[in-house]
Amino acid sequence: MADHQRIKSPSIWKRQEMVFLFAGVMFLVLVVGTWGVIRAKRSSEDPSTYYAVFLSNTQVYFGTIANSTRRSIVLDNIYYLQQNEPIQSTTPTEEKGDGATNSPLSLIKLGEEIHGPADRMIINRDHVLFMEPLRSDSRVVSAIETYQHSKK
Repeated sequence: MADHQRIKSPSIWKRQEMVFLFAGVMFLVLVVGTWGVIRAKRSSEDPSTYYAVFLSNTQVYFGTIANSTRRSIVLDNIYYLQQNEPIQSTTPTEEKGDGATNSPLSLIKLGEEIHGPADRMIINRDHVLFMEPLRSDSRVVSAIETYQHSKK
């Protein structure tokens, strides 16, 4: 009878090993599958959607996301805000009579600077505070579309 138990004992271990091996393989498949879905979701962002990218140096860039990884974001079709400096200070009585006032900010197209940068920016994610997709009816997107139509 002792010989009979010795014969069954190794087969029980083999079954347990097979169960653990199967569970390990299933776990790996689940992890790799989840990673693939997350990666596909990141890269499936609509390339025509404009984003506001807020950086740790208080600069904000507007553009479309060409690529996004854990380490960087590649932004194309880039614009940024620049504060307008008044030539002369005006008093409240010197404002335009029709109630219109000049905006203190201008939307600038990247690439128009003196050093002539390309219209692509690779941003280190460590410097990104947050990103927001812009609605198609936002003032920034409207200004970008107006600029693009004027260049055609």
